[in-house]
Amino acid sequence: PPFILNKVAQIFALCVRNDFPEGWGDGMTSLLGALNAGLHVVDMFLRVLAAVDSEVISLEFHRGPADLAVANKVKDALRDQCIGEVAAAWLQILALTHSEAPAIAKHCLETMSKYIHWIDIQ
Repeated sequence: PPFILNKVAQIFALCVRNDFPEGWGDGMTSLLGALNAGLHVVDMFLRVLAAVDSEVISLEFHRGPADLAVANKVKDALRDQCIGEVAAAWLQILALTHSEAPAIAKHCLETMSKYIHWIDIQ
């Protein structure tokens, strides 16, 4: 059920918040490596990215100085380690799902919109 998938994504995001990158340096890259396993993994990948945004990165909610420092640390680590691969995965997801699984494509675009304003486009 979707609510369980969302809770799993939220737990993953909290692990990113608490342990990435120092204690869990390959947390996001391991998820990227599993994308070829099927649409269920793609869906989970997008849910995790959305949860990382809402639980760690988003400025829509009031965050204290410590939370902002964590958000910046996570964004910097993502930029350094894998944001290019994440963007490439988004492109591949859109190419593969736009006609066969439009709900996944829509979710991908929504997720992209949460990240696009702070990642470097090159």
